[in-house]
Amino acid sequence: GSINCNGVNEKKMIRLKDVFEEKKLDILLVQETHFNKNDELEKLKLIFGLNYKFLCPLSENKTKGVGIIMKNNFEIKEFKFIENRIVCCEIIFGQENFLIMCIYASEQK
Repeated sequence: GSINCNGVNEKKMIRLKDVFEEKKLDILLVQETHFNKNDELEKLKLIFGLNYKFLCPLSENKTKGVGIIMKNNFEIKEFKFIENRIVCCEIIFGQENFLIMCIYASEQK
């Protein structure tokens, strides 16, 4: 699944977890996380619990930010962040390799 959060606060973190479970997702791509403090990411981990992995870089300010939330049954082979707008992640599931990308580009006005 994929969702634009337009900033993540505690209420939205709980909603993300609900969507993850309701839709029976294994992987959720998130845009506009706006995480600029490690404690915000730690709160997300606390809400989701130990059965999930989080690839969410911190932003220098409360803008931008992309991330991937996935269940622990995926092995992360490699990942990288590009300017808080792109996250690439190569995962292994069973014997298969997958490349997952979350890209955010704001509308040009």
